[in-house]
Amino acid sequence: MPIDGKENLAGQGISFPEGAVAGLGIAFNPNDRRVYVAIPNAGVGIFDPEAGVFEAMIGIVGDQGAAGTHGVAVDVRANLVYATNRAEHTVSVIDPGKRE
Repeated sequence: MPIDGKENLAGQGISFPEGAVAGLGIAFNPNDRRVYVAIPNAGVGIFDPEAGVFEAMIGIVGDQGAAGTHGVAVDVRANLVYATNRAEHTVSVIDPGKRE
């Protein structure tokens, strides 16, 4: 749930897409004003906090299936999103400007 820091109030939550397990990492990108969430069984979920909606899933699949996406970080200057994939021992580099 979003929290109003001035008033210390919890706001409305944004539901995950059906079938997605609990997220293990979260990062806000001020460039596109989106929240990126690492979802182990799917990849990286993209949420619009202003509209309060889930927008899209960037699927990350390895040789054995779901890559176990575990953490996510944003490089604001390069406008890139990085996601760690535990099952694959890899890091995915995502350009949010090139997603469809």
